[in-house]
Amino acid sequence: MGAVLAVLALVGATSPAYAQSSWSSCCISGVQASGTYSTSGGVTVMSGRVYDTGGDGKYVFLYVRFSTECCAHKIDNNNGVNTSVGFTLTTTSPHAEINECKKSTFTVATCGGWKRIF
Repeated sequence: MGAVLAVLALVGATSPAYAQSSWSSCCISGVQASGTYSTSGGVTVMSGRVYDTGGDGKYVFLYVRFSTECCAHKIDNNNGVNTSVGFTLTTTSPHAEINECKKSTFTVATCGGWKRIF
C-alpha cells in the first residue's frame, strides 16, 4: 500500500496543475485564429494568434467575449496577408466565445458568427 501511495504522490508531483485545451475558428475565408486555454484556481488564460490568409486586401480581426464581461475584446491584424498577431487574455468567466471577421476600409465587416470555446 505504501508503494502505491508513493507512486501516486510521484505522478501527482510531475503532472501539470491544469490541462491545456486547443481552440480554433472557422467559416470566414482569409481569416484563421487558433490557440489554447487553460484554467487553474478559477482563472482561465486564453491565448492565440489571428492570421490573415486571404490576400484580398481586407484586414482581419477576432472578437473574444467572456460571459461575465460587458464588452468583447477585439484583436486586430491589419498587417497584411501571411501575417499573424498574438494575444493573451485572462478571465474568471465560465464561458468564452469567438467571432472571426474581415473588412476593407469602407465596408461593413463580414463575420462568421459566434462560436463557443469554453
